[in-house]
Amino acid sequence: MDFLPPDFSSKKGRETYYARVGRARYLLRTEPARRAREERREAKRLAKEEASRLWHERRAAALEARIKAVRDAADEIEAKSILSRDQRIRLGLEQIAKAEILEAERAARKIASAEREKERQRLYRIANRDRNLELQRQWREANKDKARAHKKARRRAKRTKVKVALLKVQKGRCAYCRAKLQPADMHVDHIHPLSKGGSSDLSNLQLTCSGCNLRKNAKDPVAFAQELGRLV
Repeated sequence: MDFLPPDFSSKKGRETYYARVGRARYLLRTEPARRAREERREAKRLAKEEASRLWHERRAAALEARIKAVRDAADEIEAKSILSRDQRIRLGLEQIAKAEILEAERAARKIASAEREKERQRLYRIANRDRNLELQRQWREANKDKARAHKKARRRAKRTKVKVALLKVQKGRCAYCRAKLQPADMHVDHIHPLSKGGSSDLSNLQLTCSGCNLRKNAKDPVAFAQELGRLV
């Protein structure tokens, strides 16, 4: 702020002068209150810090007292006879057995709760079968693309699950020629063909290479194995 005399020759000069005067009066009037507020805030902050420090000190002292009591008790226990140590071991084993019993009871309650929930859901599905089927039909009609994609995803996931299980059983090799199976050259074969009454259960499935599967086609598995010389 400069100390030049105010210029009253223009309207802007008069407005600037009175604005400065008003600002100075406002600051003189509000400055004590502002300083008092700042002092109160600072005092409150210091009081809060002091209270926090005292709380931590009390907590540390209480922890030290508990640690000292535990150490004193441990010293007393070490000074007891062998019989007292055997008793402590027996008591410890009893506590372990109680913990195992509680854990078994908790697991049993969890299983029972899951069974109750499964039964409730089954009864709900039975009671609302027609309604659920109608809602599913309406959704499929309104979302044909999503329904088709969902169906394809489920089939793909099922095939992947079946392939993983069969790969583990067959140790990654073809059921007929025992060649190592590659992801791009892997077929899921029905041992007993569907055209001859076979099922799609996991027990009737096996993994073969594309060559063996195409050669087998719908042949009887025993006859095809004899062709390969694997059965007499």
